[in-house]
Amino acid sequence: MNMMSFRVPKNAADRMRGMIKQLYGSGAVAKAKDLLGKLR
Repeated sequence: MNMMSFRVPKNAADRMRGMIKQLYGSGAVAKAKDLLGKLR
């Protein structure tokens, strides 16, 4: 058994892109809009 293997959710890449966009997005309005989109 490989001890370094673990399950990765199917949407892991989309989540990571969303977090990067939220942290480094352009402007406060874009960050707020992205955050509200995640809460829905």
